[in-house]
Amino acid sequence: MLGKRIILIDDEPDICEVVKFNLLKDGFEVQTFEKPKEGLNSIFSNPPDLVITDWLLPEIEGLEVCRRIRLNSQTKDLPVIMISCKNAESDLVSALEVGADDYLSKPFRMPELLARVRKRLIKKDSISINNVTESHLHQGKNGSPAATLIKLKDLIINRENFEVRLNGEIIDFTYSEFKLIELLASNPNRVFGRTQLIENGFGFDYYVSERSVDVRIVNLRKKLGKNKNLIETVRSVGYRFNSKAG
Repeated sequence: MLGKRIILIDDEPDICEVVKFNLLKDGFEVQTFEKPKEGLNSIFSNPPDLVITDWLLPEIEGLEVCRRIRLNSQTKDLPVIMISCKNAESDLVSALEVGADDYLSKPFRMPELLARVRKRLIKKDSISINNVTESHLHQGKNGSPAATLIKLKDLIINRENFEVRLNGEIIDFTYSEFKLIELLASNPNRVFGRTQLIENGFGFDYYVSERSVDVRIVNLRKKLGKNKNLIETVRSVGYRFNSKAG
């Protein structure tokens, strides 16, 4: 963990000072920003290893900060921990839906924040890219790589811009729904248990329950419409992407 760089965005100087002090003591490099626009500029110009952002910020809320990080091809996989005085379950869900990897309610204990930072960085370092036989690297007009696509029949998943097309039409998925269908489609006909989907699909080790997986599967099927059978339930086990359906 020594030398990992973290960007903290929070408009409360006292919190910035305390969090920065403890992160530095733990061996991290830290940059703090009270203005989210300045924080985002730094993130995009020189991506750190992890971002911690408050929810309630001036000009740009933490949810929007997270959303912009996810939409940028250079930072879309960057670990993001959101901190907030909001502690309702609906607030947690909102944060996870836009792509936050973790969520801590204020006031939080510093050892817990440090533990979650370490866990996110360990997970980031251990992620390996699966070989997907039906993924293709396409070339742009200038001959450079354009985007990594997963193509299964009439379903096209663009990992670069988080776009899903079915029969030529774009389907509007939330970030967590996208990660879920991306995982299933990347491994056609492989059965995933709910716990596996939480760990490998969502990446949300905290808070996400097996019940929430079922809810997201229901939402996926609704959005797939007449192609809902692409996501198949394997009784008492979990779910799989049925490449023969559709």
